[in-house]
Amino acid sequence: MTRTMSRSLLIAGALALAACSAEPQAMPAKPPKPEAPEPRTDGLLIAPGAIGPATTTTPFDVIALKRLFPGADVRAGTVSEEGFDMPVIFVTGPGDLKIEFYGDAGTLDRAYITGAAARGPRDETIGLRMSASGFGPGDCIDGAERFGDATICRRPGAPQLGYIFGSIRAADPVLQGFSWTADAS
Repeated sequence: MTRTMSRSLLIAGALALAACSAEPQAMPAKPPKPEAPEPRTDGLLIAPGAIGPATTTTPFDVIALKRLFPGADVRAGTVSEEGFDMPVIFVTGPGDLKIEFYGDAGTLDRAYITGAAARGPRDETIGLRMSASGFGPGDCIDGAERFGDATICRRPGAPQLGYIFGSIRAADPVLQGFSWTADAS
């Protein structure tokens, strides 16, 4: 054996011993799984039983709605619908809030919500494409009268909340607003 080979073996042996006596290296930790996103709290939540703070028991009254929507412009008016002038309360304001409330027997009966501040119970917002909404063909109908050129979709178990999508002739229409009724029938 040559002197160079002996030296190489000696160095290799010393390195092997040094590796054995060194502190064990911890395996790198797996990256944590991403947490589910926190539910949004901004905007106006539209759900089957409520439009933000307004519910089926809210009086159809400007003063009551002003209390529920502070900072918004709340005013009474009329809308001609199906040949009749219908009383309506318009709520407009911060964050592109736009709601038309209709009443029956003294309480809120239905509403149309179109402002960008609105979001559905599954975080649906104005501008959502129908293809990304999760609605199936059996969940939607062609709109009528005021929404004659739209597609109205409802989730199973939540008939009070309608999702108004743009033109039925569009390949992938976008969500333009919500319709809400107090009565599920």
